[in-house]
Amino acid sequence: MTKRRRKVLFWMLTTLFVSLGVPLILYSFGYRVEREPAWRIVRAGGLLVAPTPTTGVRIFVDNILERETNIFTRELFLQGLTPRKYRVRLEKDGYYSWEKTLRVYPAQVVRAEALLIPTAEPRKLTHGEYTAMQFLDNDEQALIMTKPRRTFDLFSLDNQTTTKLTTASAISTATTTHTKIVRDFIASKNLATFAYEPSRIVWWDTHSIWIKWLDGEAYLPTYAGHDEIKLLTLAGTIRNIVFYPAREAVIVATDTSVEIIELDGRDRHNSFTIFRGANPKILASTQNETLYILSEGVLWSTPLL
Repeated sequence: MTKRRRKVLFWMLTTLFVSLGVPLILYSFGYRVEREPAWRIVRAGGLLVAPTPTTGVRIFVDNILERETNIFTRELFLQGLTPRKYRVRLEKDGYYSWEKTLRVYPAQVVRAEALLIPTAEPRKLTHGEYTAMQFLDNDEQALIMTKPRRTFDLFSLDNQTTTKLTTASAISTATTTHTKIVRDFIASKNLATFAYEPSRIVWWDTHSIWIKWLDGEAYLPTYAGHDEIKLLTLAGTIRNIVFYPAREAVIVATDTSVEIIELDGRDRHNSFTIFRGANPKILASTQNETLYILSEGVLWSTPLL
């Protein structure tokens, strides 16, 4: 082989190594090519999807089934992803599907908590001329049911029996205490309608909902850009809102329905209508993991996850 041919072969192999080897090395170190907003080489990202309930959930990413969760693998974690938008869909038999488009960023893991809601209809517990309800005490084992002309029934949630109450005994001993931070915030906003948890407060007017996280921006959930935001505006008239216990969602009673709306507004707020009826009233029991709905004198219940 002549000197000239050896030289040509050397440069051919060098070019081949650079064109194939360098991309493979960059890929192995977690670099990807980002196409939006411009072509460039960036660090890969990751996607973590944590569903509730945790088992039997089929998780699709860009219409490809990536995992069906079980008792050993209760979430999906994908790494080495090219930074871009991914369409995530979760399905489980007997539950509404959950969908959201999530953007994966360079050198970051994007997390999403997906709350799936059962499609089963609420269960009827009792009925009467009931116009309001409240828990008897902080044990949340009985409801004081208000009837016309200031008469009351006590409904036991344990054995589902009804007992007539005198006016004197129909006084709820359930208590709610607010921290100074909450009291000051309520006063500063002059709030009349609100729901409160230790780390956040939500308030509303006829159609719109706002939320504030109280622990500061360092403790914000990953989906929230600021500690105080407007969540969304609804077409129906809002009557009441309670937090979904221990989940990133609120339960909203309008003049015609009860809806569960997630707080995560990336792409959209997933919303599920779980009850339709006139002027429903709602109570969420953390201890019983149950939502109680009163509409047109009928008391209903549906489980909370």
